[in-house]
Amino acid sequence: MGIILLLDFMYCYGVINVGYKKVQCRECKKWFYKITNTHLWRKHQMTKEEYIKKYPNAEIEDKQLALDRQNHKRGKKYKEIYNIEKANDIIKRKSKALTKYKLIEKKCKLCDKVFIKKENSEQKYCSTICKFAGLKKEKKEFKCKECGNKIIDYIISNRQFCSHRCADKFNSDISRINAICCNCGKYVNKKLNQIKSGNIFCSKECKKNYKRIKLKQNYKLKAFAVYGKICSRCNSLKNIVVHHKDGNRLNNDIENLDIMCRSCHSKLHKETQHLQRNFIGEKNIERGMIQILFGLNKAFGLDISNENFRLTPKRVARAYYEIFKGINAKDELKDIAETSFPSDYDGMIIVEDIRCFSMCPHHFLPVEYIVNVGYIPGKKTVGISKLSRIVELLAKTPELQEMFTMKIKDILEKELKPKGVIVQVKGRHMCMAMRGVKQINSWTSTSSITGVFKKDKATRDEFMLMVNKHD
Repeated sequence: MGIILLLDFMYCYGVINVGYKKVQCRECKKWFYKITNTHLWRKHQMTKEEYIKKYPNAEIEDKQLALDRQNHKRGKKYKEIYNIEKANDIIKRKSKALTKYKLIEKKCKLCDKVFIKKENSEQKYCSTICKFAGLKKEKKEFKCKECGNKIIDYIISNRQFCSHRCADKFNSDISRINAICCNCGKYVNKKLNQIKSGNIFCSKECKKNYKRIKLKQNYKLKAFAVYGKICSRCNSLKNIVVHHKDGNRLNNDIENLDIMCRSCHSKLHKETQHLQRNFIGEKNIERGMIQILFGLNKAFGLDISNENFRLTPKRVARAYYEIFKGINAKDELKDIAETSFPSDYDGMIIVEDIRCFSMCPHHFLPVEYIVNVGYIPGKKTVGISKLSRIVELLAKTPELQEMFTMKIKDILEKELKPKGVIVQVKGRHMCMAMRGVKQINSWTSTSSITGVFKKDKATRDEFMLMVNKHD
């Protein structure tokens, strides 16, 4: 019995000639059943690829021998092909590799062929051919849109009605109206059910163009289509988000996108923040600016893929961080006003032409202010530069000019307790210069008065004379 098995093995591998043709090595002119890598390297110092390039028409081995070798291994286990020690060694190495890369072996649902897949993957078939063949066999249960009867049909079927009668009845009850094409804006006569489902297109070309544009803008769909809904770091399938590698959410190139779960995504951002160690922009402001850019794209067709808009959300976030610094600056304002000095001076102190910028709360457009501040001290005075700092900090809040004027007066009155305070503000509003009435040289004046300046007209006139003497 052992001799018969040995003979079978020798026949299969060409040790004993059973009609296999020998092939000749073109270098040494020797004949072999198969020209191996070992022979080529030891005798001629060349690889098989180099040998094939040098002799493109040369045969490496007999075709029948190659087929017999494949059939010898096909459908057999390692222990049936090799000895027990070698088979166990192969199995161990294979299991180590599978655990290292988090892979598992699974049988195909259709053809029972063993294939390798990721642990978290829901793959059921070994190939796309088996997948489509399997889906054709799988069935699902759904309700008829008209009568509500349950119907069982194939899972890939788009059937919605149980019969033609139900379909005709459903369509006849729905009136047709004029709708606008989503792509080109033409009026199309459509059924109401088609408009509800969002199918408002005048032609197939418009539909294709719209889908192409939508896929370009919707980076999530594009990323999921290419990479799948699985975290690239931990292979998790829950709480999946799309990460922009360069931090720019307007750069939606597929090479710039990555799939992560929320925990890995937050860890990555913490790592980048730790490495950069500087201000990288307010996330909420960035998100808002991105939505504004997308809105401009939809409304006016603005090309947001332009290189100039690449870091616009971050730049706006950093600019707003500086422009609106005064929103939460109550403590800073108090510290500035409290750094006062005792004084017996009872004359008027005026700081004029303090220029600062703010934002209009109605349109969020810039406002240019020229501020004149005067006060008559009681027992305390404040440094001249401190008045300018108070005005600048208060300006860094989106507020009406009237409220801005009153706040300057209130903080000086509260902290210094002077005999009188007068504040005069002139403002040029971009919401009036850039839009609406478009008055470029129009200035708005406001004032706030308290104490001596309110009671004594002569004191008030003295302030106005000193302020306006340079005009």
